[in-house]
Amino acid sequence: MRSDLFSDEERMYVPIEQFAIPSDISIFGSHFGQHTYYASFAGLAKKYQPQDILEIGVRFGYSGIAMCLGALAGGRSVESLEYHGIDACYFSHPDDPSWLSNDVAREHFQRMVPGLYLELHRYDTRRGLPEEVNLRLATYDLINVDGDHSFEGCYRDLGNIWPLATPGALVVVDDVGMEDVRRAISLFSGERLAAGELAGFQWYQNERGWAILQKVADQ
Repeated sequence: MRSDLFSDEERMYVPIEQFAIPSDISIFGSHFGQHTYYASFAGLAKKYQPQDILEIGVRFGYSGIAMCLGALAGGRSVESLEYHGIDACYFSHPDDPSWLSNDVAREHFQRMVPGLYLELHRYDTRRGLPEEVNLRLATYDLINVDGDHSFEGCYRDLGNIWPLATPGALVVVDDVGMEDVRRAISLFSGERLAAGELAGFQWYQNERGWAILQKVADQ
């Protein structure tokens, strides 16, 4: 089983500071890392050139945009790229509470990735997945899971998205420094390995810590 799915040398800088909400700028260097954390998302997408991206936990669109820009830099055309995001919209714009996070994210996507096919769903994944997403079996080749950070929530999100991943797809799980998240990943990945469904697994260290799972390709 592969454990070398991604490395620091493959990161790709993305200009998050050009469109981020000003109150977020001050935390990039110490917490998010515009040259490392988001560069990891962009670099991974540049390397694997996904066609359909799914993300649980959109917030203001930073990681999603990084993945899309990376895919384009890797050779994917904007006409052949889709992004589907799910967010419960617990965040709002700090200057206008009526402007929810998906609204902010949509504007950011339209500015930074014009022409992209974009779907943003306001939905709490504790209820499962939106019907429009849940019907797309074996559709997504890059999935980022950054939703409910409880053990039960992370494990549930992983179970729900796994059938939607294409053969050979990559699944990124964020915030593995949180004990409950790490436990959920360890249990889920162990089950998938035992079932013969896991081709690769890597703990990848950046500011927040990732797990990267790769689904087996068609036999």
